[in-house]
Amino acid sequence: MTTSRLPRPTQDDRELWLWKVGRALTVTFAAAVLIAGRIFYGLVYLLDFQEIATTAKLDAKKLFDLVKLSFGVVAGAGALVALVVAYRRQRVD
Repeated sequence: MTTSRLPRPTQDDRELWLWKVGRALTVTFAAAVLIAGRIFYGLVYLLDFQEIATTAKLDAKKLFDLVKLSFGVVAGAGALVALVVAYRRQRVD
């Protein structure tokens, strides 16, 4: 009896193993949020922060700070997507 052996894959025949884009982006977003949260709570612990003073009024300065923060979050998310796409492009090439 002869055993049928498949030829060994060469460098050109190997299949590239990548996660799907949705899964890769979900994992990187989740990791980024977890890391940011751990850094925040670590700094709160190290600085011995007691409490946040609450005010019922939202003035223009705080509103603009919130708008800047939201733009920063969106820019960071866009940068994360660009990094994942660039990594995948490098792996494929």
